[in-house]
Amino acid sequence: MAVKHRYAHGVHAVAFTVLALSGLAILIKGKSLFLVFFGSKKTAESVHKTVAWAYLLTNTYLSLKVLPEMGIRGSLTAKALFQRLFYWFVFLSLAIMVPTGLLLMFRELFSHRTVLFAMSVHKMFALILIAVTTVHAFLRFRKPAILFEKYREICRKCLDKPCIGVCPTEAIVPAEDGTVLFDDVRCIACNRCVEVCPYKVVYYSERGVPLYVKSIG
Repeated sequence: MAVKHRYAHGVHAVAFTVLALSGLAILIKGKSLFLVFFGSKKTAESVHKTVAWAYLLTNTYLSLKVLPEMGIRGSLTAKALFQRLFYWFVFLSLAIMVPTGLLLMFRELFSHRTVLFAMSVHKMFALILIAVTTVHAFLRFRKPAILFEKYREICRKCLDKPCIGVCPTEAIVPAEDGTVLFDDVRCIACNRCVEVCPYKVVYYSERGVPLYVKSIG
């Protein structure tokens, strides 16, 4: 991800983690492992409501800044499609979880039936979001890290830049100096850029992880 969005993405990830833990502490009846982190249901509710604002602000920012950059273009593999759909799904959570969350925060202004409906929708969507985010995190942690800063230093500045043409998620784009820019968020470690690089300056290690850059002398 571009550096300009990295801090917002970090706050967003932390906020979601705290929201998930506090939400599960509230959702699960009786004493649970999640409730141990907060001590009581009342504390969990207070934390949940407070952190929700951080999630709302960062989600709004990322929706406005990152979503247009993510797009839906390109020839997508199954993993690439999942990654893009995941980001759209997280950003679109604003349309469901924010209204229902606000309604629950000011429940005294609405009828009992409306509050129950909002609560059901909020809980269901939250559980789906937790499940999808868990799968996304698993895929991200297993993805090899690409050291593209070094790659730029030794890039031979091909005119046709085949690494750009084969990237299914548009994670590699041309830079003004003739090298390329790399977006780690879009990368799915499909290895296609490794296969087509005419100078073989980028390759996988024998163990498969991470993706290293090879000096061409």
